Amino acid sequence: PTGTGPFNFSWTRSGDGWISSVQHPTISNAGTDDAGTYTVVVTETGCNSCTAGATTSVTVCAPSVTAGSNSPVCEGGAINLTSTPTGPGPYTYSWSGPDGFISTQANPTISPAGTGDAGTYTLVVTETGCNSCTAGATTSVTVLPKPGADAGADKAICKGDETRIGGDPVGSGGTPPYTYTWTPTTGLDDPSSSRPMASPDTSQSYTVTVTVSNSCTARDTMSLVVNELPNCQITVDDAASDGLVEPGSTHTAWIEAPVPVATIKWTVKDSEDNNLIDGPNDEAMVTFTAPLEPTTIFIGVEVEDGNICECSFEPSLVVDGPDPRGGVLKVWRYIPALAGWGLIGLAAILAGAGAWAVRRRKRR
Repeated sequence: PTGTGPFNFSWTRSGDGWISSVQHPTISNAGTDDAGTYTVVVTETGCNSCTAGATTSVTVCAPSVTAGSNSPVCEGGAINLTSTPTGPGPYTYSWSGPDGFISTQANPTISPAGTGDAGTYTLVVTETGCNSCTAGATTSVTVLPKPGADAGADKAICKGDETRIGGDPVGSGGTPPYTYTWTPTTGLDDPSSSRPMASPDTSQSYTVTVTVSNSCTARDTMSLVVNELPNCQITVDDAASDGLVEPGSTHTAWIEAPVPVATIKWTVKDSEDNNLIDGPNDEAMVTFTAPLEPTTIFIGVEVEDGNICECSFEPSLVVDGPDPRGGVLKVWRYIPALAGWGLIGLAAILAGAGAWAVRRRKRR
């Protein structure tokens, strides 16, 4: 105040009953309820009790903040820290936590999360628009150990074969028990088992998901290559393809050689188990001589290619010598559509279908 004094002071606050008679009152632990307009009336007691008044406006900054997270988090996942401040703002943020973690983001993310990231995270917010008032909060984060997953080594099989897939063990670590899910399910006998049997028709990449009791998961993938079987279909020369086989005649049979070729093994024998092959039996073509006496010729081939895939084909051919009455052997097949027997060539016999019989016809 100005004047000669002495003075008396009377402070009031708008909206409630707060009063004070000291010249410079102090309000400790100020809260938002203490904000408002303050009025002081000064009385100069030595000058006929003259008075003067004045007002001042007080703003109380009282920021608060809540810290949170998506805890618990599986190892390898993402920790999402969140802040929820109250007050007019704006704010700055200061996070600190385990393993030297610091951040100035409002909602920072830690990824991938490790077990060393578990613990207490502390947040301090500063309300920069209101005298830099601060507020703090903490949140606790739990990181759950994840399991391990092993889908096993890549494999190759031949079409039609089967193999067991999966490591040994498939699931490890984490908090047992384990559950297993294999995808895709194509060719698997039990996609929910740890090590199913696989027999797909085409190559597949299989992924196993291992889940433990706390719902944490791990995944791993393996490749299963399915190799096609080599071609074992036998073709014979034109001299034998019409089904007429002369005693003592020489013929050739062949296959379309697989690439790459590992091994080929021919067997051409009569009913007495005599070898009829002339020359090597390990090439794509074989030469054999029909016996002079009536017999059955058995022609067989086994092929193993560079993928160690095997196939075999074992047709048989019934042949005979000249009929004493001048007949020669023809090979016939019963044809249901014709309700009778029809002449069939050797190539059809080697295809391996139908019911076969041997009949004689007069030579004319």
